[in-house]
Formats: sequence, structure tokens, C-alpha cells
Amino acid sequence: MNIFNRILFFFFPQARDQLRDYPRVNSIVRIRVNSSLFQHEREQTPKTEFFSEWRYVYMGEIVNMPGHCILLGTLTNKMYMGYHCDEFEEIPEEEV
Repeated sequence: MNIFNRILFFFFPQARDQLRDYPRVNSIVRIRVNSSLFQHEREQTPKTEFFSEWRYVYMGEIVNMPGHCILLGTLTNKMYMGYHCDEFEEIPEEEV
């Protein structure tokens, strides 16, 4: 998210719903290749449980923390919270 969008969302919070590129609720998602999470995963030597999973169920945005989401791991059934929503992309149905 660039600085223009941050300023826009500060003055017009309703614009967030129109401009955001978040996955649909209850969809299968993966980490975006160009995200900072993906770069962190590649630099990390021992992989954490979060990065050992490659598919997650996107449960939606946290109400009290706009821009942050709740994810459910498909392999371990653990819930992960507080990650940025724009770090994930929805997997197309053909790949699932």
C-alpha cells in the first residue's frame, strides 16, 4: 500500500472497501511472491510453523485492526492472527 492510499484511507475510511485487494472470506490463500513475508521466509533458515504451510483459509479482516487478517492453516489447523491482508492472494479454483 503506497503513501497516497494511506492518506486517502485516513481522510476517507470508506474508500478502503473500494480500493483494497483482499481475498474473499473463507477462500484458500497463499503468500504473495512479492510480499515482505515471502522475502522473510526465504531468508529464514529454520522454518517456523507458519511458513511450513503453503495454503491457508482466509477468515476475514480483524474488526479492531483494519488491514490485518485471521488465517487458518490447512495442515495443522492452527489459527494465525495479525498478518497484513494484502500479503496474501487468493488461489484460483483450478489450482486447488
